[in-house]
Amino acid sequence: MHLNQGDGLSSNSITCVFRDSRGLVWIGTSDGLNRFDGHSVRVYRHSEADPTSLPDDIIRSIDEDRTGQLWLGTDDGIALMDPWSGRCIIYRTLAGDPHSLPEDYFNHVHPDHEGRIWVCGHRNVARFDPARKQFTVVSADLPDIGNVNSMLEED
Repeated sequence: MHLNQGDGLSSNSITCVFRDSRGLVWIGTSDGLNRFDGHSVRVYRHSEADPTSLPDDIIRSIDEDRTGQLWLGTDDGIALMDPWSGRCIIYRTLAGDPHSLPEDYFNHVHPDHEGRIWVCGHRNVARFDPARKQFTVVSADLPDIGNVNSMLEED
């Protein structure tokens, strides 16, 4: 499979690729999120007029939780996206809220086997508890390692 802007991709600058449990291929780019169903491409972008759109057009990471929802790491927060409607719930840093994101730039999002969502940023690793809808900073201001680009879960 070879896709480019001529086939409908929003950009040839691809940052991540993910195949979901339904077989759809999600392609993060520097100019939006693309869904490929095997025949055509649908593009999702940020819109100032729509608070349920993506928080940013630069998509750094895509993963799926056990309910089939997509988690997207962007340059301006984390998005929980319903893959059918395309609507997003946006999580960002909120001043004075210790349970919000510690920063807004995230390289990697990873759902674990317990249903928690782990997010990796420039200098932070945080865990989201979906039941409580709260983030907990696990490692704050990591001076020795800088960017955390990925994460794996051990069995």
